[in-house]
Amino acid sequence: MGSTPPPIPGQLLVQIFITKEEEKALGISEHITVDWRQNNIPDIMIKKGTD
Repeated sequence: MGSTPPPIPGQLLVQIFITKEEEKALGISEHITVDWRQNNIPDIMIKKGTD
C-alpha cells in the first residue's frame, strides 16, 4: 500500500469538519490543515480567503 490515503468524498468532508479551536485543542498545526485543504479539496468547495 502507498503512503497516500484515498480522496475523501465531499459529503464526508462536511460531516467531519472541525473548527480551528478544535484543531488547536487536538494539537493540529494550522499550516498542516491549510496545506491539506489546498491539496485535497476541490476549489469549488473552498471559499477563498475565509480560512
